[in-house]
Amino acid sequence: MNNQVLIKDEHMFLSEGIQEFGYLLITDTEFNLIAGSENCDEWLCEDFSDCLGLNLWNILTDYFPNYVASINKAVHQVLDDINERVLMEVFINEDSYYLNIYLLNDLIYLEFEKKFEDSNVFFPKFEIVDKLLSKNKGNIWQAACSYITKISGFDRIRVFQFVEGGNGLIIAESIDNNELEGILGCYYPDMDIFKLAKNIHQVNVHRYAAQIDGPTIRIISNPKYEPNLSQTNIRMVSPIHAAYMLKDGVNSNLSVALQIDGKLWGFIFCQSQEAKKINLLKREALVYFIQMAVNRYAEEQKNYEKEFHDDIRNFELQLKEKLVLKNNLAESLRVLEKELCYYAKADSMVIFINGRMYAYNIVIGEQKILEIIALLKSECKEQYYADHEFIMKYGEQLEINSERFVGLAGLHVEMDESCTILWFRKEKEFHRKWVEKPVRRIGMNLPNEIFTHEEHPYLDIWNQKTVGTSEPWGEDEIYFIKRLRELILQSANNFSQEIDKLNKEVGDLNRALDNYANTVSHDLKNPLSAINLSTQMLLQRPDMKEELRNRMLKNTKDAVEVIGGVAPKCS
Repeated sequence: MNNQVLIKDEHMFLSEGIQEFGYLLITDTEFNLIAGSENCDEWLCEDFSDCLGLNLWNILTDYFPNYVASINKAVHQVLDDINERVLMEVFINEDSYYLNIYLLNDLIYLEFEKKFEDSNVFFPKFEIVDKLLSKNKGNIWQAACSYITKISGFDRIRVFQFVEGGNGLIIAESIDNNELEGILGCYYPDMDIFKLAKNIHQVNVHRYAAQIDGPTIRIISNPKYEPNLSQTNIRMVSPIHAAYMLKDGVNSNLSVALQIDGKLWGFIFCQSQEAKKINLLKREALVYFIQMAVNRYAEEQKNYEKEFHDDIRNFELQLKEKLVLKNNLAESLRVLEKELCYYAKADSMVIFINGRMYAYNIVIGEQKILEIIALLKSECKEQYYADHEFIMKYGEQLEINSERFVGLAGLHVEMDESCTILWFRKEKEFHRKWVEKPVRRIGMNLPNEIFTHEEHPYLDIWNQKTVGTSEPWGEDEIYFIKRLRELILQSANNFSQEIDKLNKEVGDLNRALDNYANTVSHDLKNPLSAINLSTQMLLQRPDMKEELRNRMLKNTKDAVEVIGGVAPKCS
């Protein structure tokens, strides 16, 4: 149980009462009754307001004698652990009720909810759910919608995802009632109604209204206390939310928050045109199944991210290999220009290194590229840039029309070789259907956007047409551009270090050769001297005795063998 509470301003959008199929008792930690639903007098023998201040155990002994011990144990269990929520089953006037007991703001809540006869025999079987989710990889939400329709009997299931700017998008939908509207792929603007839903669902992950236009059972309380119904499953929907859902043709709603990595990612809305009663245990099972779908979707996203990063690493290895083999940044990038465009999801690109330009899939003058680079340096402090409305903003200034490109991304690397890479995207016309009037977007009065209102029986449909822009640069493309810059810098640094290392090794080899030459020169002096002396004597004394001549010749031969590295033989 999430034991957060809504702040006062948000609390005003909670209903001040509960739905008609339940009862509520609230006591302080001394077990004195301080609040409850006015319909409790249906089983109490007196007006509920006369019961305020009475001891809980006295009331339970009178009306629930068979459950006093179990309820006492449950109450002390939640007092020992404020995050505990105990569920049990009791009977009131021969009707079966679920009893939820929990603690909130030092008040003990006893929430009774009538057990309904399930009109739909299907119940979530989690081994089947696991197989279903495994089979529908990449299509988790549509599979979840269809399965919830089958097991719950709700007329319409929608998956609502928060997208840019707090707007919402319906990404999956299942409809089992032709009278209810389908809006798959439609957007909701950032409206107060969803901000309120965010705040409420951060406190309680799901909420249920069996009959939105049904009566609200008032809470009667001691004036000193202000009960908070944010954790109460049977609370009635607030008037502001009720009006919105009734306008949408819905009279029963179960909404479940979808949280991924601790953040509110979206909602699942289970809705019916008529009032629909779903037992608490089935609702809990639905919430559990939806959480399984959330976990499977989050796992898919992490696997996608891992595969993407593995793919990027493989590209990095290719680029490093080219840089080592070619020892030329421009040539290495040009060899991989197709891959560079692919990972940036661009239509074309330009590489500009040390005053030389290399273009891929685009014809554009060098002077124009220099103007773009100068503009980026003046407008952007970062070393990377991405704008899907670049030409709309700067086209007139640069005298470039949208026929060549409209979106631009780039990076600049300042090193021994000054390197700038620019990626270009062509224009893409966008169409969006809004279910409510996007007041904030329309109020921007953008020259490239047209909004038209569409007649509809009860929805406020607006169609948006946007021109002059490209597909926005996504997180994956920005990540790749940043990594490429780091890789170029890293490779340049590593290459510089490698050159320094080679230069040092060459210096060491030269010094070793000098030492070797000195050693060889010294070792050659003695045998050369012997050869020189023997030769001179032989030339100067032609009448030398044969014995002495043979000795001189042998000395010369021995010296030659020493120079040749062969040890002289003993005579």
